Amino acid sequence: MKVTLAASALACTLLLSGCTTSGWLHAASGVMDAKDAYEKQERLDRINRANAAAARVRSN
Repeated sequence: MKVTLAASALACTLLLSGCTTSGWLHAASGVMDAKDAYEKQERLDRINRANAAAARVRSN
């Protein structure tokens, strides 16, 4: 029941928005690219913080 309702809501949203399928795919890929870039930056920040902490430990 919930799956049918969710599918119906999604179909109505797609039809009423006026966007084409390629528009929705383009938007979804933009969101995924932004998420990947954010996660990559977070990893780099963690690595840089760990390296800085290791450098402080070595210098003491």
